[in-house]
Amino acid sequence: MMATPLQSMNQVSGPPRADALQRSSDVWFDDGNVVIVAQGTAFRVHRGVVARKSDIFRDMFSIPQPAASLETEMYDGCPVVHVSDSRVEVMLLLAAMYDIDSKIHDVGSRMPAAHAEALLKLAAKYEVPHIQRSVIKRFEIQFPATFERFLARLKNEGGVILNPLLVKNGDIFSFIHIMRSHGLNPRLLPAAYHAASRYPFADMITAVNDGRWSLSEMEPCLRIREQLLASDYDLLQHFLDQPIPSTCENYPGCKASMDELLEYISRYVGLHASTIFERGLDWMENKASSHALCEECVGICSQWYRQHMSTTWDKLVAVC
Repeated sequence: MMATPLQSMNQVSGPPRADALQRSSDVWFDDGNVVIVAQGTAFRVHRGVVARKSDIFRDMFSIPQPAASLETEMYDGCPVVHVSDSRVEVMLLLAAMYDIDSKIHDVGSRMPAAHAEALLKLAAKYEVPHIQRSVIKRFEIQFPATFERFLARLKNEGGVILNPLLVKNGDIFSFIHIMRSHGLNPRLLPAAYHAASRYPFADMITAVNDGRWSLSEMEPCLRIREQLLASDYDLLQHFLDQPIPSTCENYPGCKASMDELLEYISRYVGLHASTIFERGLDWMENKASSHALCEECVGICSQWYRQHMSTTWDKLVAVC
Protein backbone atom coordinates (compact mmCIF):
# COMPACT_ATOMS: atom_id res chain seq x y z
CA MET A 1 0.00 0.00 0.00
CA MET A 2 1.24 3.45 -0.87
CA ALA A 3 2.55 5.64 1.95
CA THR A 4 0.90 9.00 2.45
CA PRO A 5 2.17 12.29 3.88
CA LEU A 6 0.48 11.25 7.14
CA GLN A 7 1.99 7.77 7.43
CA SER A 8 4.35 8.77 10.20
CA MET A 9 1.53 10.45 12.13
CA ASN A 10 -0.75 7.46 12.46
CA GLN A 11 1.06 4.95 14.68
CA VAL A 12 -1.40 4.72 17.58
CA SER A 13 -1.02 2.54 20.69
CA GLY A 14 -3.48 1.87 23.51
CA PRO A 15 -4.66 4.69 25.81
CA PRO A 16 -1.84 5.81 28.12
CA ARG A 17 -2.20 6.24 31.87
CA ALA A 18 -3.44 9.65 32.94
CA ASP A 19 -0.25 10.33 34.86
CA ALA A 20 1.75 9.65 31.68
CA LEU A 21 -0.07 12.22 29.55
CA GLN A 22 1.74 15.23 28.16
CA ARG A 23 -0.04 18.54 27.96
CA SER A 24 -0.24 20.07 24.52
CA SER A 25 1.77 23.25 24.22
CA ASP A 26 -0.45 24.37 21.32
CA VAL A 27 -4.02 23.71 22.47
CA TRP A 28 -4.49 23.93 26.23
CA PHE A 29 -7.02 26.23 27.89
CA ASP A 30 -6.83 26.48 31.67
CA ASP A 31 -10.58 27.12 31.82
CA GLY A 32 -11.38 24.16 29.54
CA ASN A 33 -13.74 21.50 30.85
CA VAL A 34 -12.87 18.42 28.78
CA VAL A 35 -9.56 16.80 27.78
CA ILE A 36 -9.13 15.15 24.39
CA VAL A 37 -6.23 12.68 24.33
CA ALA A 38 -4.40 11.56 21.19
CA GLN A 39 -1.21 9.47 21.30
CA GLY A 40 -0.47 10.45 24.87
CA THR A 41 -0.96 14.18 24.31
CA ALA A 42 -3.73 15.95 26.21
CA PHE A 43 -5.66 18.86 24.72
CA ARG A 44 -7.79 20.77 27.24
CA VAL A 45 -10.67 22.44 25.44
CA HIS A 46 -14.18 23.73 25.99
CA ARG A 47 -16.86 21.11 25.55
CA GLY A 48 -19.38 23.66 24.24
CA VAL A 49 -17.01 25.22 21.71
CA VAL A 50 -15.90 21.92 20.20
CA ALA A 51 -19.38 20.37 20.31
CA ARG A 52 -20.88 23.37 18.55
CA LYS A 53 -18.47 22.96 15.64
CA SER A 54 -18.57 19.16 15.43
CA ASP A 55 -21.64 16.95 15.81
CA ILE A 56 -19.39 13.92 16.17
CA PHE A 57 -17.52 15.39 19.12
CA ARG A 58 -20.84 16.46 20.61
CA ASP A 59 -22.01 12.85 20.51
CA MET A 60 -18.69 11.59 21.87
CA PHE A 61 -18.86 13.94 24.80
CA SER A 62 -22.29 12.56 25.69
CA ILE A 63 -21.08 8.94 25.79
CA PRO A 64 -19.30 7.78 28.99
CA GLN A 65 -15.73 6.70 28.24
CA PRO A 66 -14.81 3.16 29.41
CA ALA A 67 -12.21 3.31 32.17
CA ALA A 68 -10.80 1.06 34.83
CA SER A 69 -11.14 3.68 37.52
CA LEU A 70 -12.07 7.29 38.14
CA GLU A 71 -8.39 8.20 38.05
CA THR A 72 -7.96 7.06 34.43
CA GLU A 73 -11.16 8.84 33.39
CA MET A 74 -10.22 12.27 34.69
CA TYR A 75 -7.24 14.47 34.00
CA ASP A 76 -6.59 17.77 35.70
CA GLY A 77 -10.16 17.65 37.02
CA CYS A 78 -11.70 17.19 33.55
CA PRO A 79 -13.29 14.15 31.90
CA VAL A 80 -11.09 12.51 29.27
CA VAL A 81 -12.07 11.54 25.73
CA HIS A 82 -9.62 9.30 23.86
CA VAL A 83 -9.37 9.46 20.05
CA SER A 84 -7.41 7.18 17.74
CA ASP A 85 -6.01 9.96 15.55
CA SER A 86 -2.44 11.19 15.76
CA ARG A 87 -1.49 14.03 18.07
CA VAL A 88 -0.47 16.18 15.09
CA GLU A 89 -3.78 15.65 13.30
CA VAL A 90 -5.81 16.48 16.42
CA MET A 91 -3.68 19.54 17.18
CA LEU A 92 -4.24 20.87 13.65
CA LEU A 93 -8.00 20.27 13.82
CA LEU A 94 -8.45 21.89 17.25
CA ALA A 95 -6.19 24.81 16.32
CA ALA A 96 -8.37 25.38 13.25
CA MET A 97 -11.54 25.19 15.36
CA TYR A 98 -10.17 27.82 17.75
CA ASP A 99 -8.50 29.94 15.05
CA ILE A 100 -5.27 29.63 17.01
CA ASP A 101 -3.26 29.78 13.79
CA SER A 102 -4.65 32.77 11.94
CA LYS A 103 -3.21 31.43 8.66
CA ILE A 104 -5.39 28.31 8.72
CA HIS A 105 -8.36 30.21 7.32
CA ASP A 106 -6.21 32.52 5.20
CA VAL A 107 -6.71 30.75 1.88
CA GLY A 108 -3.88 32.74 0.33
CA SER A 109 -1.23 31.48 2.75
CA ARG A 110 0.98 28.44 2.35
CA MET A 111 -0.06 25.14 3.91
CA PRO A 112 2.12 22.00 3.89
CA ALA A 113 0.60 19.00 2.12
CA ALA A 114 0.55 16.90 5.31
CA HIS A 115 -1.43 19.62 7.11
CA ALA A 116 -3.93 19.93 4.25
CA GLU A 117 -4.45 16.16 4.23
CA ALA A 118 -4.80 15.97 8.01
CA LEU A 119 -7.42 18.72 8.05
CA LEU A 120 -9.39 17.22 5.17
CA LYS A 121 -9.31 13.80 6.81
CA LEU A 122 -10.35 14.88 10.31
CA ALA A 123 -12.78 17.57 9.17
CA ALA A 124 -14.62 14.84 7.27
CA LYS A 125 -14.37 12.31 10.09
CA TYR A 126 -15.64 14.70 12.78
CA GLU A 127 -17.98 16.63 10.48
CA VAL A 128 -16.47 20.10 10.64
CA PRO A 129 -17.63 21.48 7.27
CA HIS A 130 -16.23 25.00 7.57
CA ILE A 131 -12.70 23.63 7.90
CA GLN A 132 -13.25 21.34 4.91
CA ARG A 133 -14.42 24.31 2.87
CA SER A 134 -11.43 26.40 3.93
CA VAL A 135 -8.91 23.77 2.83
CA ILE A 136 -10.74 23.00 -0.43
CA LYS A 137 -10.88 26.73 -1.21
CA ARG A 138 -7.07 26.78 -1.21
CA PHE A 139 -7.03 24.11 -3.90
CA GLU A 140 -9.64 25.97 -5.95
CA ILE A 141 -7.61 29.20 -5.85
CA GLN A 142 -4.33 27.51 -6.67
CA PHE A 143 -5.67 25.29 -9.45
CA PRO A 144 -8.24 27.05 -11.68
CA ALA A 145 -11.04 24.71 -12.77
CA THR A 146 -11.86 26.42 -16.10
CA PHE A 147 -9.91 27.77 -19.04
CA GLU A 148 -11.09 31.34 -18.42
CA ARG A 149 -9.98 31.21 -14.79
CA PHE A 150 -6.68 29.72 -15.90
CA LEU A 151 -6.18 32.68 -18.27
CA ALA A 152 -7.03 35.12 -15.49
CA ARG A 153 -4.55 33.43 -13.17
CA LEU A 154 -1.85 33.61 -15.83
CA LYS A 155 -2.54 37.33 -16.21
CA ASN A 156 -2.39 37.93 -12.45
CA GLU A 157 0.80 35.88 -12.05
CA GLY A 158 2.55 37.73 -14.86
CA GLY A 159 2.56 34.81 -17.24
CA VAL A 160 3.82 31.87 -15.18
CA ILE A 161 1.63 29.85 -12.80
CA LEU A 162 4.29 28.62 -10.47
CA ASN A 163 4.26 31.31 -7.81
CA PRO A 164 2.08 29.03 -5.71
CA LEU A 165 -0.16 29.61 -2.74
CA LEU A 166 0.17 25.96 -1.82
CA VAL A 167 2.97 24.34 -3.77
CA LYS A 168 6.48 24.40 -2.34
CA ASN A 169 9.49 22.13 -2.70
CA GLY A 170 7.72 19.52 -4.77
CA ASP A 171 4.54 19.44 -2.68
CA ILE A 172 2.60 19.52 -5.95
CA PHE A 173 2.91 15.73 -6.13
CA SER A 174 1.41 15.34 -2.65
CA PHE A 175 -1.38 17.76 -3.50
CA ILE A 176 -2.33 15.79 -6.61
CA HIS A 177 -2.45 12.64 -4.47
CA ILE A 178 -4.65 14.43 -1.91
CA MET A 179 -7.00 15.78 -4.59
CA ARG A 180 -7.49 12.33 -6.08
CA SER A 181 -7.66 10.33 -2.85
CA HIS A 182 -10.07 12.75 -1.15
CA GLY A 183 -12.35 13.11 -4.16
CA LEU A 184 -11.86 16.84 -4.77
CA ASN A 185 -13.34 18.38 -7.90
CA PRO A 186 -11.57 16.60 -10.83
CA ARG A 187 -11.79 19.82 -12.85
CA LEU A 188 -8.93 21.12 -10.66
CA LEU A 189 -6.57 18.41 -11.91
CA PRO A 190 -5.57 19.87 -15.32
CA ALA A 191 -4.02 22.97 -13.72
CA ALA A 192 -2.40 20.84 -11.01
CA TYR A 193 -0.89 18.43 -13.52
CA HIS A 194 0.20 21.39 -15.65
CA ALA A 195 2.23 22.67 -12.68
CA ALA A 196 3.62 19.19 -11.93
CA SER A 197 4.68 18.69 -15.55
CA ARG A 198 7.30 21.42 -15.20
CA TYR A 199 9.30 19.35 -12.70
CA PRO A 200 12.13 17.10 -13.93
CA PHE A 201 11.29 13.43 -14.43
CA ALA A 202 13.76 12.51 -11.66
CA ASP A 203 11.70 14.57 -9.18
CA MET A 204 8.54 12.74 -10.23
CA ILE A 205 10.17 9.35 -9.60
CA THR A 206 11.55 10.52 -6.25
CA ALA A 207 8.01 11.53 -5.28
CA VAL A 208 6.82 8.00 -6.11
CA ASN A 209 9.63 6.43 -4.08
CA ASP A 210 9.00 8.55 -1.00
CA GLY A 211 5.22 8.07 -1.17
CA ARG A 212 4.04 11.53 -2.16
CA TRP A 213 2.11 10.07 -5.10
CA SER A 214 1.76 6.79 -6.96
CA LEU A 215 2.81 5.59 -10.40
CA SER A 216 -0.82 5.68 -11.50
CA GLU A 217 -1.04 9.32 -10.36
CA MET A 218 2.20 10.16 -12.19
CA GLU A 219 1.07 8.62 -15.50
CA PRO A 220 -1.30 11.49 -16.50
CA CYS A 221 1.51 13.95 -15.75
CA LEU A 222 3.78 12.30 -18.31
CA ARG A 223 1.01 12.31 -20.91
CA ILE A 224 0.32 15.99 -20.23
CA ARG A 225 4.03 16.78 -20.47
CA GLU A 226 4.11 15.21 -23.95
CA GLN A 227 0.89 16.97 -24.94
CA LEU A 228 2.19 20.38 -23.92
CA LEU A 229 5.40 19.98 -25.87
CA ALA A 230 3.48 18.77 -28.94
CA SER A 231 1.08 21.71 -28.65
CA ASP A 232 3.94 24.19 -28.61
CA TYR A 233 5.33 22.71 -31.81
CA ASP A 234 1.83 22.89 -33.31
CA LEU A 235 1.64 26.60 -32.47
CA LEU A 236 5.00 27.27 -34.07
CA GLN A 237 3.92 25.38 -37.19
CA HIS A 238 0.68 27.36 -37.29
CA PHE A 239 2.62 30.63 -37.30
CA LEU A 240 4.85 29.30 -40.06
CA ASP A 241 1.91 28.22 -42.21
CA GLN A 242 -0.26 31.34 -41.85
CA PRO A 243 0.56 34.21 -44.23
CA ILE A 244 0.38 37.87 -43.34
CA PRO A 245 -3.19 39.00 -44.20
CA SER A 246 -3.60 40.78 -47.52
CA THR A 247 -5.32 43.68 -45.73
CA CYS A 248 -2.16 44.45 -43.76
CA GLU A 249 -1.14 48.07 -44.40
CA ASN A 250 2.51 47.37 -43.60
CA TYR A 251 3.05 44.03 -45.33
CA PRO A 252 6.86 44.16 -45.86
CA GLY A 253 7.50 45.42 -42.34
CA CYS A 254 5.08 42.97 -40.71
CA LYS A 255 6.51 40.07 -42.76
CA ALA A 256 9.99 40.83 -41.48
CA SER A 257 8.71 41.38 -37.95
CA MET A 258 6.75 38.10 -38.05
CA ASP A 259 9.93 36.24 -39.02
CA GLU A 260 11.71 37.81 -36.04
CA LEU A 261 8.83 36.88 -33.74
CA LEU A 262 8.87 33.28 -34.98
CA GLU A 263 12.60 33.08 -34.37
CA TYR A 264 12.05 34.38 -30.83
CA ILE A 265 9.22 31.93 -30.09
CA SER A 266 11.19 29.00 -31.48
CA ARG A 267 13.81 29.50 -28.76
CA TYR A 268 11.26 28.38 -26.16
CA VAL A 269 9.94 25.30 -27.93
CA GLY A 270 11.36 22.07 -26.50
CA LEU A 271 13.23 23.64 -23.58
CA HIS A 272 10.76 22.15 -21.08
CA ALA A 273 7.08 21.34 -20.98
CA SER A 274 4.45 24.07 -21.30
CA THR A 275 6.85 26.98 -21.89
CA ILE A 276 4.78 28.77 -24.55
CA PHE A 277 1.39 27.58 -23.29
CA GLU A 278 1.83 29.10 -19.86
CA ARG A 279 3.00 32.53 -20.98
CA GLY A 280 -0.43 34.03 -21.43
CA LEU A 281 -2.13 36.39 -23.86
CA ASP A 282 -0.44 39.50 -22.52
CA TRP A 283 2.95 37.93 -23.25
CA MET A 284 2.01 37.22 -26.85
CA GLU A 285 0.53 40.68 -27.39
CA ASN A 286 3.57 42.36 -25.85
CA LYS A 287 5.99 40.31 -27.90
CA ALA A 288 4.03 40.90 -31.11
CA SER A 289 3.90 44.65 -30.42
CA SER A 290 7.58 44.83 -29.48
CA HIS A 291 8.46 43.25 -32.84
CA ALA A 292 6.77 46.16 -34.64
CA LEU A 293 3.77 44.27 -36.00
CA CYS A 294 0.82 46.45 -36.93
CA GLU A 295 -2.31 46.46 -34.78
CA GLU A 296 -4.15 44.10 -37.12
CA CYS A 297 -1.31 41.55 -37.10
CA VAL A 298 -0.95 41.78 -33.32
CA GLY A 299 -4.66 40.96 -33.04
CA ILE A 300 -4.27 38.00 -35.40
CA CYS A 301 -1.30 36.64 -33.41
CA SER A 302 -3.27 36.96 -30.20
CA GLN A 303 -6.23 35.17 -31.77
CA TRP A 304 -4.01 32.29 -32.93
CA TYR A 305 -2.40 32.06 -29.50
CA ARG A 306 -5.70 32.08 -27.61
CA GLN A 307 -7.04 29.32 -29.86
CA HIS A 308 -3.85 27.37 -29.24
CA MET A 309 -4.27 27.72 -25.46
CA SER A 310 -7.96 26.77 -25.56
CA THR A 311 -7.28 23.68 -27.68
CA THR A 312 -4.39 22.66 -25.42
CA TRP A 313 -6.51 23.11 -22.30
CA ASP A 314 -9.19 20.83 -23.76
CA LYS A 315 -6.51 18.20 -24.37
CA LEU A 316 -5.31 18.48 -20.75
CA VAL A 317 -8.87 18.01 -19.51
CA ALA A 318 -9.21 14.89 -21.68
CA VAL A 319 -6.04 13.40 -20.18
CA CYS A 320 -7.20 13.99 -16.62
